[in-house]
Amino acid sequence: MNMPRHTYHTKRTAGFTLVEIIVSLGIFAIVATVALGALVKIVSANKKAQTIQATVTNLNYALDAMSREMRVGKNYYCVSGNTFNLGALTDGDTANKCPTGYSNELNGRIIAFNSSKVDRTNPNSPCNLIYAYSFYPVGNGTYSLRKAEQTSCNNTSYSFNADSSIIDPNVIITGYYIRVTATASNPYSIGTVRISGYTGSSDKDKTYFDVQTTISSRAL
Repeated sequence: MNMPRHTYHTKRTAGFTLVEIIVSLGIFAIVATVALGALVKIVSANKKAQTIQATVTNLNYALDAMSREMRVGKNYYCVSGNTFNLGALTDGDTANKCPTGYSNELNGRIIAFNSSKVDRTNPNSPCNLIYAYSFYPVGNGTYSLRKAEQTSCNNTSYSFNADSSIIDPNVIITGYYIRVTATASNPYSIGTVRISGYTGSSDKDKTYFDVQTTISSRAL
């Protein structure tokens, strides 16, 4: 009697060879390197975009504030240097204009004007308080934009100190241009202000700017 024969199949366990593992790791390393490089570029681009936005916002705020105050002010002055006696500017004066314009002076340049804010301390002789903006030299051919305000027509004390800067210290001003004009045929003062510079600490992160605004006085 013949007994049934049983066939036994052995199951072979599949796996990766050493060559396959090395090739896989190499491909993974290449993909990871490319992905990491792209991520670094995205982070850098985002940081630069944020810096640009902060710079533009800061410059717009400073120029808008200056333009708004000058537009409702009068008697624009353009004074050389970084010191100015606020009490020397009186309503109706027409001196100290700079029709040809000035730029990048070693000692800086001040633009001053009678603001729309009136000092009524003395009811019999109210006067318009003086505001002044200074491109203050801070060394190495750079400037900060600073502001001083007269608090009383009888008070000529002021200071263009570091605390009066209206520009973020990370914004580096390397050049400026100021032009103030007023003629007999057109007594309304016209002022032009241009600011150039950069922001960013390293060369690859630097973002350069060059902005300009022209303001016309609405008051005589």
